Amino acid sequence: LFLKPDFALENPEVFNAVLPWSQFTQARDTNARSSSKLLQEKLSHYLDIVEVQIARQISLRSDAFFTAMASHDELQEHLTMTCRAIRHLRYSAVIVEFSHVYEIKVI
Repeated sequence: LFLKPDFALENPEVFNAVLPWSQFTQARDTNARSSSKLLQEKLSHYLDIVEVQIARQISLRSDAFFTAMASHDELQEHLTMTCRAIRHLRYSAVIVEFSHVYEIKVI
């Protein structure tokens, strides 16, 4: 149901299929309004629970995230230093090659 391309909670049939306990109706009487208000409060409560759980999970994993970021930064520094060393080696190889080729031509 959730993976269908036409999934839309604003469709009353889909809404009732997802939340069968909601008894959502489109009637305009006072009872329907109070039912809708109660449903809204329930959903708001569930949303609060989800938000608290997400915040809890983030806080539990934040140390691991920041450790990974620090490791990433350290690896980036090592990679930068390695690239500089490779550039220097290539430059040195060109100088050595040029000096040997030039010396051979002179002899």
